[in-house]
Amino acid sequence: MHVRAASAQVWRGKIQELIDIYDNPIVPSFKRLKGFKSAYLMIDVGSHTALSVTV
Repeated sequence: MHVRAASAQVWRGKIQELIDIYDNPIVPSFKRLKGFKSAYLMIDVGSHTALSVTV
C-alpha cells in the first residue's frame, strides 16, 4: 500500500473553489488509478493550508 501526501497554501476566498475542484475532477481521476482506495482533503482555514492524502 502507498500513501501520498501533498500540502499547499490556499489563497483567501479560494477554499470553497479548492474543495469543489478536489471533488470533481481530481477525485474521479484518482478513482481510475489502479490500487486507489481513498482520498482525503483537510483544510486549516486559520492558516489557509490544505493537506491532501491519497491511499
